[in-house]
Amino acid sequence: MEACDLQQAQAFCRILAETVGKLPAEVRGRLYRPAAENCVKGTALTGAVGRTKKPEV
Repeated sequence: MEACDLQQAQAFCRILAETVGKLPAEVRGRLYRPAAENCVKGTALTGAVGRTKKPEV
């Protein structure tokens, strides 16, 4: 990714986070809950994070 593209992506994410942060807690919860559930079901609590063995190709 080129530096310009990276800066644009970072600015977008920052603005998005700031805007979402201004929403009422109930709305933020509805937005973040699916992502949190996927995180828990995915790698966050299953032990996949931090594995050092590379997958075989």
